[in-house]
Amino acid sequence: VTNGSREVPVVVADAPGSTTLLLLPMSVLEALQVPFRRTNTSAGKLAMDMHTQLNVAGTKGIVFDEASQLVEPGTRVEPFAASEWFKQTDNKTGIAQVLIGVPRLTRLMDVNVQLRMRSYKKIVWRPYDASVDTDRDNYMASVNTFLGIFVRAGWTFASPLEVISANCYLQAPGLVGALSDLLKELARQLDGQQPRELTLGDFRAAASELESSGHPDHPAFVKENVTLVELTKAYQHTLTANAMT
Repeated sequence: VTNGSREVPVVVADAPGSTTLLLLPMSVLEALQVPFRRTNTSAGKLAMDMHTQLNVAGTKGIVFDEASQLVEPGTRVEPFAASEWFKQTDNKTGIAQVLIGVPRLTRLMDVNVQLRMRSYKKIVWRPYDASVDTDRDNYMASVNTFLGIFVRAGWTFASPLEVISANCYLQAPGLVGALSDLLKELARQLDGQQPRELTLGDFRAAASELESSGHPDHPAFVKENVTLVELTKAYQHTLTANAMT
């Protein structure tokens, strides 16, 4: 306990895309900043080293970000083999594991009853729903926070917050991560320019460099008047695309 707060050592590891049972323990050892042999080794040896180093570090939890990549189409690890890896990590260390990803992540539990029975109930964070007032306000607050960064740097906006927020929603329906990507791309395109008034055209140029999560029939940043029907269709499209319906 430090200054009245309890500190718990947690490791955050990225589940690598197109992963293998060799790369999984590597990602944890890298997160621990522990040197290890990358060649002429085995998945079993790396897993043993990982278990040892986690215990030496006194780690209480491991967070696997983007763990749903383990069950993406074309992955080199069968879902059952991946789920067994997490089960064995629990057997050997007793350390809490948090897996974060898109809804298809549940396939790891579906194929392994033992792992599912050991797990806590899944937590589902759904995108902000534009038809719900509090969700819409929270999404707009997120947009406003990002725009504030531009304002502090001297940029202004030709359209009011409500218009920009609604158009951002068409591009990234309720998804703050995708919203962040949009505003980062806008900042990248403005790099080196003098602050000026930004129009929907500037946002549209940034959006054109990214894959939209919204409904294909309702593109973002083409008009100021965005209807609730359009926002709702964008939201439903996102739910369907992510198997959340």
